[in-house]
Amino acid sequence: MIPKTTIYATATPPGVSGVAVVRVSGPLTESVLKSILLAVPSPRVASLRKITNPSNSAIVDRGVVIWFPAPKSFTGEDVAELQVHGSVAIIDLLGAILQDLGCVPAEPGEFARRALENQKLDLLGAEALDAIICANDPATLKIAQGQAGSTRQAFFDRWRSDLLQLLSACEAFIDFPEDDLPDSLVSNNEQVLSRLLNQVDALIQRSEKAIQISNGLEILLLGPPNVGKSTLINAIAGYQKAIVTPTPGTTRDFVEFQAKVGSFGVTFVDTAGLRDASDEVEAVGIQRAKDRVGSAALVLNLYEVNTTPIDLKSDTPVWNVQTKCFNPARLSVAAGDHDQLGVHGLLEKIEAWLAESFGPILHELSFQRERQVFHVKQIGAALREAKQSSSLPELQAEHLRQAKTSLGKLTGQIHVEDVLDSLFSGFCIGK
Repeated sequence: MIPKTTIYATATPPGVSGVAVVRVSGPLTESVLKSILLAVPSPRVASLRKITNPSNSAIVDRGVVIWFPAPKSFTGEDVAELQVHGSVAIIDLLGAILQDLGCVPAEPGEFARRALENQKLDLLGAEALDAIICANDPATLKIAQGQAGSTRQAFFDRWRSDLLQLLSACEAFIDFPEDDLPDSLVSNNEQVLSRLLNQVDALIQRSEKAIQISNGLEILLLGPPNVGKSTLINAIAGYQKAIVTPTPGTTRDFVEFQAKVGSFGVTFVDTAGLRDASDEVEAVGIQRAKDRVGSAALVLNLYEVNTTPIDLKSDTPVWNVQTKCFNPARLSVAAGDHDQLGVHGLLEKIEAWLAESFGPILHELSFQRERQVFHVKQIGAALREAKQSSSLPELQAEHLRQAKTSLGKLTGQIHVEDVLDSLFSGFCIGK
């Protein structure tokens, strides 16, 4: 086995800051601490120490040092964290000293990769860590946190146990085809398979919504020209995001505004007014608006008083919203400069709808990555084939083994090296 190098990296963003954290991991960590501190602190205790340059005994800085002896550390190796002042000069000098002591700069994600290699993380745990770091809103963070820790591990342990139970039953049918096996074994096998398949399908459905949330839920503003779409998006934004003029057809392309509505990140999209286009550019904008309906979470179909809303046939939820008026008893809105009450009421209704429609999945396991959902779908496909092959135990066992293999690929027990390369290359240096 090739000896592990000792790596270091600044775990906080580059630039001037009040505090910067430098992490060190690997076999030389303890000797590094002895060299720069003259003594190793007590394990897992924050200690204020003078950090010195071993070459001339000059003080580099005074900072907090925490020592994590292996295996009780993030990476499973000896780890030290140096919390120093966030001066560029201090960080550069400390890096030079660490290199003189035999450390090398860490690659992106190398700390997390070592944690995975030392079984401190599994593949799903590493992906959850990345999702937590990248979360932009409370809902996305909640989904990512649900993928980490013991709850997710227990969830898939139950799946693995069910698959082993099903495979054992198949082996019994294969090995003793002429024996009278109890009817309860057959019925129990069917119940376990049906339960497992239902759980897989439910996870896929939750994950499709989780992906929507992570990508930013789109709320599309549709309606005829001059109905008030641009005025409404400006009122929501609080500034002149879209051009508003009396001339119909001003909006040709999408005008988007990102906002937080409750726990969710939402993109409001102003679109071209729906009508018989007067020119080719407007026609393209109208068609693009219609095409985008299917990917939206919600469509606000705007119409004026004494007119009829455009009939939108779509699986996407559509709210008919009356504009240029305000009536608390209706889903209506006034988006004038001096009357925002209707806009606020509309946003409150949207927030309540988002909480009702997407809130429940925040409290259950769901996935946000294409790789993860792909393998869950592969498990479901194999289980469906197994269910249809109940009269042929040899064939059913093969489908169950395929499901077990897909589960192993999902959790990282069976993985391809390029999956790890792709994952960790996207991590911050120092993580």
